[in-house]
Amino acid sequence: MHKIYISTIIKLAKYKTLITFYAIFSIINGLLCITLTPPFQVADEPNHFMRVLQIAQGNLVGIRQSKTESGALLPMTAPMFAASFNKLPFAPQEKVTADMLVKAMSLRWPSSLTFVSLPNTVIYPPTSYVGAVTGVLWAHTLHATPFGTLYLARIGNLVTNVGVSVCALLLSPEAGLFLVAILILPMSISLMASCSQDGMVLALMALGIACTLRWLREHNEQKRFVFACIGGISLGCVAAAKAPYIIMVCAPLLFLNRHNIRYALASCFNSFIVFFVWFFWGIRPTITTSAPDGASASEQFIFIVHHPIQLIEAFFRTIYKSEKYFSQQFIGVLGWLDLNFPAFVYILVKIFLIFITLTFFLSVKGFPNKKLSNLRISGLITLILSTIFGIFAALYLTWTPVGRPVIEGVQGRYFLPVVMLVALAPSLIKNTQDTQKLLPTKIYEIQKKAAVNLSVIIFMLFCYFTLYLCLLNRYW
Repeated sequence: MHKIYISTIIKLAKYKTLITFYAIFSIINGLLCITLTPPFQVADEPNHFMRVLQIAQGNLVGIRQSKTESGALLPMTAPMFAASFNKLPFAPQEKVTADMLVKAMSLRWPSSLTFVSLPNTVIYPPTSYVGAVTGVLWAHTLHATPFGTLYLARIGNLVTNVGVSVCALLLSPEAGLFLVAILILPMSISLMASCSQDGMVLALMALGIACTLRWLREHNEQKRFVFACIGGISLGCVAAAKAPYIIMVCAPLLFLNRHNIRYALASCFNSFIVFFVWFFWGIRPTITTSAPDGASASEQFIFIVHHPIQLIEAFFRTIYKSEKYFSQQFIGVLGWLDLNFPAFVYILVKIFLIFITLTFFLSVKGFPNKKLSNLRISGLITLILSTIFGIFAALYLTWTPVGRPVIEGVQGRYFLPVVMLVALAPSLIKNTQDTQKLLPTKIYEIQKKAAVNLSVIIFMLFCYFTLYLCLLNRYW
């Protein structure tokens, strides 16, 4: 019995075993979300689905009708299908009915096209929808109905996102534990299992971080350059998806020294090229001046120029008033951000994240150059805080009525890719071999690692049952 127990611990202690569990969990839990989440019951999923259809038709750049309207020419059935489940958002008393399903499943793709306005998704790059577009093309091959096309798009997005995430975890075992903790959050799984671009943004962010860490420890110069370029392109695609993320593409510069200057610069150069190519080719031709009532980017900018302190006050005021709201959305508020988990779920998830973060940073065994290490960590903190402030500032300009004391439109899920940057922190501090700090036995090290892996696996199962019960009770 003892031999079996030790053998099991050793197997669970292996990092690749954890990745295998992650891949299996993500696919199963993702399929659960796809099945139990009715059509278009993920935030902005109708517009994301329309954008996917547009790209699948070969139209990578949207159509600008006027200064206030941009969108796509799509089959007339598309907006009708998206409206089939309009009763469900923000109405917890409403459930999916047989009539809703019958009407949605009876729709077919017509030959005639109509213009559909996509004010918030037409500017998103095709790279954010690779998986969903693959699912739509698969649906076209099978001559699927709009109902079947949506579900195949979700499946395509899930498989692609998980595949990219697994590649990232295999490339960066030194950051894998922390990245896994973010990728298995209910919010992350829900986004990956929908037509939203946010799931792919998370996967690409993980890949960008993984490639950055890989070229740092790679000895072959050619491979280092390839990983630096792939990492830069991945981070550039993330920035193209949401402009405030452009600040994060500077992360490789934190590792800058005379030995890797060309690789750090190559990574950043590729990131900026991807971002600016899409900005000038895809965003500028389609961007509009449409905004919520009372909001105007030009007028808000003038207001900030005359009242610069107002933006800073609004930033801190919004965080103070909505901190709980943001943290819950970061962990998971599903549906149209109207499906909360029970309060104890958020408490347990926060405890888990704190445990994983502490365990992750305990891997740092020394500060060979404390001054340099502190400088690099300070740079990382500055990068994270600047990106967060950039998100608030962008939404203050584009989404908040002029002069409003709080910032509107901010959602906790926007911070998921930003927090992923924390995975770089231990690598900014070079480990040293201090014999006094080494653990007494290898068996204890194995047990410690196995305990961490087991906690992650248990958390995956907890997320599975939590999602199952909440989605089932809410919609069915």
